[in-house]
Amino acid sequence: MSPDSQHPGPAGTQPQHEQPQPWPTPTPPAYGNQPGGGYDAGPSYAAAYQAGSYGPTAQATGAPHPPYGQAPYPPAGQGGSSFFHALFDFSFSRYITLTFAKVIYGISIGLSIVAWLIYLFAGFAYEPGLGVLTLLLGWIPALFFIIVARVSLEFAVAMIKTAENTSALAGRR
Repeated sequence: MSPDSQHPGPAGTQPQHEQPQPWPTPTPPAYGNQPGGGYDAGPSYAAAYQAGSYGPTAQATGAPHPPYGQAPYPPAGQGGSSFFHALFDFSFSRYITLTFAKVIYGISIGLSIVAWLIYLFAGFAYEPGLGVLTLLLGWIPALFFIIVARVSLEFAVAMIKTAENTSALAGRR
């Protein structure tokens, strides 16, 4: 019996059939040896950005502009104004919330812990069972207060940074 295309060969091997492909099979280049034309083609935007010549403003005027995200004025306590000048600025052109966000968050954590301890001692003084209940479950309202304080401060900081960046963009035009 001779091997043919319908029956396996002598050792259980299938005969090899070569089918022509309508396109040539390219071999990919080795890693790191890709041809030009991808991200490495053209000017380096990072180098242009660092040199200050990236963006429509710099291209139109020829002058470098400050990097994106730079504050339009120095933070409170640095540079042109003092803390008290920013505190009594009735035009609200300087923000002190960014300076005090850490302090306000620390005070809110401290107040929630003090309130929990007051309720704990009051609970044990009134009835021991209430004190144990406050010990086991009293941390939940304190944690909720801390979370609300944190989210509120993050919202305020995000709004102030948005206002600063918007005024910086409006000042460039």
